[in-house]
Amino acid sequence: MPRSVVSIDDLTNEEMEAVFQLADRFLADMATPDKPYRIRGRTDLADKFILATLFFEASTRTRLSFESAMLRLGGRGGPTNREEAVKLLASSAKLGNPKAAYNLALLYLDGQTLPQDLKRAAELLRVAADAGNPEAQYALATFYKEGTGVEKDIDKAVRLLQAASLADNVDAEVEYAIALYNGTGTPKNEAAAVALLRKAARQNSPIAQNRLARVLVTGQGVPIDKVEGLKWHLVAKTAGRGDPMLDEALAALSPEDRAKAQEGARKWLGTR
Repeated sequence: MPRSVVSIDDLTNEEMEAVFQLADRFLADMATPDKPYRIRGRTDLADKFILATLFFEASTRTRLSFESAMLRLGGRGGPTNREEAVKLLASSAKLGNPKAAYNLALLYLDGQTLPQDLKRAAELLRVAADAGNPEAQYALATFYKEGTGVEKDIDKAVRLLQAASLADNVDAEVEYAIALYNGTGTPKNEAAAVALLRKAARQNSPIAQNRLARVLVTGQGVPIDKVEGLKWHLVAKTAGRGDPMLDEALAALSPEDRAKAQEGARKWLGTR
């Protein structure tokens, strides 16, 4: 009988194993020939279903990975007509629709529905970024940072990260905070960097939680607070962001302070 699954706790061990086995089958059937760990191609498994991604403050990477998976499963509802969909996206993008330009850029970047064209993807991302789309601003910042489809330009990358972070894009907040902290492409400002890391940490970014823990434990840019640092280190570890350096730096913390940090982490994790 169908039922709702809200979290992994709703699945039995056997059901989780079945999910892993299904993922292995997808990988075996759809792997890239020269990179067997990477999926390419599509299936029509979900072409009769309407799928939606529902996240609370999801990171851009998380959301896009789920949306990409939906596209590969054909889950857009009704008959699939990719050529018509691309024409509609292209028409809307030409009229200046930022979301259409952004989505069309993803298709050029993915290289499945359309031939991969990184330069065209960058052009479309620029259209969407100039219109104020924070996801496009973050994606284009990554292009400039890595020299993908555009000439590498750290200053432009940082300006785009700043714009996206002002629009509450969590990934941009983290990367802009790191740029501020290191003085990369922008004047060094450790206080502003730590404030952004705190904001992103409270938005459930494991990277920000780890970085915040590091600055609190080492006292770089903020007063040392190892209890608060351990709290955020424990929270980040629950999301898979372990850090041996922090484990070593906090090993000598007193049992009382460790208990305070653990209680703080429990409260945070229980109120998310």
